[in-house]
Amino acid sequence: MAELLEVVEPGVVLAQLAGVVGFYGCAPPGMKYARRHQQLNVEIVKRYERVSYLHVVDLSRGASIKLDNDVRDSMLENMRKYDPVIPAAAIVFLGGGFAAAAVRALGTGLLLVARIKGDYKFVSSVDAGIAHLDAYRARLGASLPSVRQLMGFAEEMRRAAHASA
Repeated sequence: MAELLEVVEPGVVLAQLAGVVGFYGCAPPGMKYARRHQQLNVEIVKRYERVSYLHVVDLSRGASIKLDNDVRDSMLENMRKYDPVIPAAAIVFLGGGFAAAAVRALGTGLLLVARIKGDYKFVSSVDAGIAHLDAYRARLGASLPSVRQLMGFAEEMRRAAHASA
């Protein structure tokens, strides 16, 4: 299903399906991931006028929100650079309790500091993330796969990340 599915680091998958850049992490991403994500953004904006993100951080599998400063800075730079072509992004933090809620709140704060204009939404389930992206179907047009395709895409990333962790 995915046009691109790469295990970039153990437990860290970067993928692409039509105009959707996907990430699934059950381990913290490092600089190898950050560099490859930047390369993929360069490649995908050549083919699609609008791009969306479906990023999943699996806190239930031991992923950490603690990022190396260089990785965090690279990710923020990437978000700022490509913000004009990303009308919607879903960032899913799987896991319950206070820690996951705190992470979602922290992420929202980072977006405010970064002054991102796209509609990035932090949610607690893949279903909620896909519903957020689906609300932008008219704006994203053909570059946004169907809900069914996005569910399969998310599952494909999950299996690859868990197998590589």
